[in-house]
Amino acid sequence: MMISLQNISKTFKTGQMRVEAVKDVSLDIKKGEIFGIIGFSGAGKSTLVRCINLLERPEKGKVIVDGTEITSLYEKELRQKRQSVGMIFQHFNLMPSRTVGENIAYPLRKSGMAKAEIKERVKELLETVGLEDKENSYPGNLSGGQKQRVAIARAIAPRPKVLLCDEATSALDPATTQSVLALLKRINTETGITMVVITHEMAVVKEICDRVAVMENGIIAETGDVARIFTSPEAPVTRSFVESVTGTHKLAKLLEEGASCVRLKPGQVLARLKYLGSSADKALISEVSRLYNVGCNIIFGNMEIVKGSTIGTLSLIFEGREEDIKAAVWHLSQNGVAVEVIKR
Repeated sequence: MMISLQNISKTFKTGQMRVEAVKDVSLDIKKGEIFGIIGFSGAGKSTLVRCINLLERPEKGKVIVDGTEITSLYEKELRQKRQSVGMIFQHFNLMPSRTVGENIAYPLRKSGMAKAEIKERVKELLETVGLEDKENSYPGNLSGGQKQRVAIARAIAPRPKVLLCDEATSALDPATTQSVLALLKRINTETGITMVVITHEMAVVKEICDRVAVMENGIIAETGDVARIFTSPEAPVTRSFVESVTGTHKLAKLLEEGASCVRLKPGQVLARLKYLGSSADKALISEVSRLYNVGCNIIFGNMEIVKGSTIGTLSLIFEGREEDIKAAVWHLSQNGVAVEVIKR
């Protein structure tokens, strides 16, 4: 494992109040993967990621990075170890009085590299992040996406083994977010760097992460492969995040509002279907309608590509004889479609 967090706890004191931001969290992150940590505001995710490089020192537990227990290091040793852990932030944290090139070169200033080597490394990084023409520009003249690209270049300048991304796209518009995520994904593929992505957006997890941990109230509510989390979320907070992306929360809202499209007549069944992989490529609805003489009124649907797998959800109303509807549901389940009956 590249990162191992063992029974990490962190408490903050504000006056007479004590806030347990992280409570006995254990987590393993594999070498070379992009690992997401998602949670709503106050879940403890940013505190947890700052424990990885000891920007926040936990009161309890061990932090092991690349085989070294950094919680046991003295300050000098810790400073050296931190060079292998880069970090980018929501608000970029660039130095406004330094040029783009100087910002990127900053972490290399005490590396022992010759000036010519540093200049060459800066040039290489500017090409990596697509800012070849901005070396002599100042941060104040850049867009938000460009600033984050500079921050990424600066963070990976010393060739760290780990890159921590704390809400790195939260201040960006959707199009810029996509381009920054694509850049991070490419850097991961080309360099093998391990990335930890902190976010409150499931769309970010879907786009870039291999595995994800869902945090709530300072604990890990659920963890797993992203495709599994999307298809079979277990914890209520996880289901809430998945629904925010797939749109399945719309059905609950329609039911709550008593919308006419979900009012059932005799012989009707409201159901939610979940497709995974090859089942999403088949014309199964028309098939069961034809085979079992069942009417299928589709209310809405959604399809996502998650880690190369097609995942789809469909809300519909079956209409027909009870035994025919049961046969249709059985046929769907035999073809890899999970059917949840919502209302009869």
